[in-house]
Amino acid sequence: MQKKTKLKPENNRKRIGKSLFFLAIAVFAIFIFRLVWLVTVNHVGSTNLKQNATYNFQSTVSVQAKRGTIYDRYGTAIAVDSSSYTLYVVLDKKTNRCQRK
Repeated sequence: MQKKTKLKPENNRKRIGKSLFFLAIAVFAIFIFRLVWLVTVNHVGSTNLKQNATYNFQSTVSVQAKRGTIYDRYGTAIAVDSSSYTLYVVLDKKTNRCQRK
């Protein structure tokens, strides 16, 4: 024979609500602890997080553009890949003329 409990639905809801509340606080505390741990230690396994962050955000990579010719519907070239040049001008204040480099 089973023992009957005299728990009302309101009491059950309160108990489940409290349990879920404390579970949510515990999970949140674990995430906060893990975040603080990662910030202070800067290592996950054998990976140095500070070194990876420096590489990801402070490295420079030159990417050469690969362009092709754009044609219209009749086969006429509209845009063609061409070389571009950079011109530097130094103004000489004494002679008041431009010099090309």
